[in-house]
Amino acid sequence: MSKDESPKNIIVGGKKADFTSILVHRLRNPLTETKWTLSALLSGDYGILNEEQEKSLKKCYGGNDIAISMVNDLLNLDRLKANNTEYNDSPVKIAGLVETIISGFSARAKHKNISLTFDRKTDTGETVYSNPEKIRAILENLLENAINYSLVGDPIEVGLVSSPQEVTVTVKDKGIGIPEAEQKNIFTEFYRATNAIRHERSGAGLGLYIVKKIAEGQGGKVWFESQEGKGTTFFFTIPTNKAVS
Repeated sequence: MSKDESPKNIIVGGKKADFTSILVHRLRNPLTETKWTLSALLSGDYGILNEEQEKSLKKCYGGNDIAISMVNDLLNLDRLKANNTEYNDSPVKIAGLVETIISGFSARAKHKNISLTFDRKTDTGETVYSNPEKIRAILENLLENAINYSLVGDPIEVGLVSSPQEVTVTVKDKGIGIPEAEQKNIFTEFYRATNAIRHERSGAGLGLYIVKKIAEGQGGKVWFESQEGKGTTFFFTIPTNKAVS
């Protein structure tokens, strides 16, 4: 870092950023570049891989994905704490957006032999009042958790139902579930359930905290139903006809 780029001279979101914030912002680009390089290698763009090489690269790709997810969570947390929500709310066609977000997880689901389906119980023209990036941040966090904490071959179903006041999106898995005694803490900042740590050691414990903050910040709510060993269903709502500052 040059003298002109010292922490006291860098501005992020219109405010002076602390050293941690600067590091997180700088980590995202090299991690993303690494992801695309690994993807190209796995796709055979640089030659055919043997079985051992492919296995090692897939492991690296998965670890890189986890690191990118943690960086994105930290960036979202930084924005929330700085109240730096520069998104303008407007009418959003929810069904199409949800389908697009789900399609982005198809390769990861296929890698674990997980069937990822969308059960849409609403008109394709249903509109909510929000911002696509807010909805994306919530749904991507929930889908990522569902895939990470599902076993190979487990199904995941995304649902969408509407009422005159709101749309409810659900993400249902049949994974490891959340221990009953720990469910009260699940939206706490930096908290991870004990069985989640055993199943997947990496993770910052920020995703669900961010989901709750974003959902409530746009006038919605988020909750879940879970049984350890049998899976979890998360629900979040988005207002259909109400502007929320």
